[in-house]
Amino acid sequence: MQLASSITCLASSAVIDIYEREDKTLIDLFEGRILKIYPNTYMFTKNLAEQIVSSNSDYLPVAIVQPSIIGVSLKEPCPGE
Repeated sequence: MQLASSITCLASSAVIDIYEREDKTLIDLFEGRILKIYPNTYMFTKNLAEQIVSSNSDYLPVAIVQPSIIGVSLKEPCPGE
């Protein structure tokens, strides 16, 4: 496997492979590169999930919907969560 020059060009299957190997050194290096492009790892994994859904949606209509604001609740499901 060869790493692309830009982390965003790396195939989602390659990212999954890196993490399944559990190579701590490679994961740390990878995370450092990710955080130079994305503000946090959540944004990176969100992008990765969107790529996986998109690449596997040839035969099904797919829409990725994201809430504009996430806030705490007043009563349900739990107060303040």
